[in-house]
Amino acid sequence: MLSPIENVFSAHKSAVKRFLARQRPAILRVPEDTTITEHRARYLELAADPFFAEVVTTDLCNRAFCHSLHHHQRALRFEDMEVGM
Repeated sequence: MLSPIENVFSAHKSAVKRFLARQRPAILRVPEDTTITEHRARYLELAADPFFAEVVTTDLCNRAFCHSLHHHQRALRFEDMEVGM
């Protein structure tokens, strides 16, 4: 609620998960010369960097920041807030 970066990372994580779901058959075929961990890490790296630039836009950051302002104002007034709203 109070940290806009959480919403931004959530959007990025969703994009990475969609990519990994589409790549599942390839991820499950581990080459003989590599470990499962190394193979999966390569796919995470393939997804993480490009999707960050694609998903984390100025507009998304601005919207997340503006959304958090309402909650900051309520916190400054010591108002009760439900968790997870």
